[in-house]
Amino acid sequence: MPTGKDLDTLIALLESKAARSGSVNIHYYATGSGSPVVFLHGFPDHSLGWWKQIESLKNDYRLLAIDQRGYNLSDKPEEAGAYHWQYLVDDLVAVLNHEGLADATVVGHDWGGYVAWRAAMTVPARVRSLVVLGMPHPGAIAPGLRANPAQRRSSDYVLFFQSPDAHLRYPSARLGFWVQDEAFAGIHQAAMGRSSLKAMFDYYRENFPRPPAFEDDADYPPVIVPALLIHGRDDPYALPAGVRDTFGFVAGDLSVHLLSQAGHFLHQHNSEAVNRLLAEWLKARG
Repeated sequence: MPTGKDLDTLIALLESKAARSGSVNIHYYATGSGSPVVFLHGFPDHSLGWWKQIESLKNDYRLLAIDQRGYNLSDKPEEAGAYHWQYLVDDLVAVLNHEGLADATVVGHDWGGYVAWRAAMTVPARVRSLVVLGMPHPGAIAPGLRANPAQRRSSDYVLFFQSPDAHLRYPSARLGFWVQDEAFAGIHQAAMGRSSLKAMFDYYRENFPRPPAFEDDADYPPVIVPALLIHGRDDPYALPAGVRDTFGFVAGDLSVHLLSQAGHFLHQHNSEAVNRLLAEWLKARG
């Protein structure tokens, strides 16, 4: 199990870099060499939220951990429309281009998983394979909300996040509610202080289905790249029922691992299991 000393040592080894995505600077950390792996964080997180995975894999792969726009050291556009998923996919592509990479394995959690799914659908040539934590396929979200009252209750917080002034009423101290690792807590708090709460909620305003109809007329090209979905059986936000609905949107190989006694923040709270599954997945694909 990585320790606080490991975290300090790791941060000292990381390259701090930035790619230009349109008019937006996207910050990311890089380390290692070998087959490339890109990490995309969710809410409320940042690039170093993946430190336990980076520590585990750094000797065998080229690892890139992105601060998504609005977060930490990346730019924070003011307009809500700048957080539409297409721009988030463009940010990923910009980092790949900046690194001179044709493709990479893309690993995403929560909103990072949403972006990873979208990238696999819209720029499949840039996604060697896909690993998603705690996020069913985007096409499964609206049907799940319409058909499953339990999922609607679990997503009640989104109604607040989508309200125009939510970022003015949400206590920023709560952005660290999920952090259990004392060594990471101060780093996380500092990163959240550099982030835009409005931008975080704009992800929900621009991309998440709205009540009461939860209409979704988006086009979802079938996912053809190999995909691994890791989900916690006790996830309180994205209920496991959405995992079942994901199969209908994936035409390629899909592996699913439901982790028992696991919630939403798998990369931190269940890092040993996640690291093992990641290592097995990457090794099997060269």
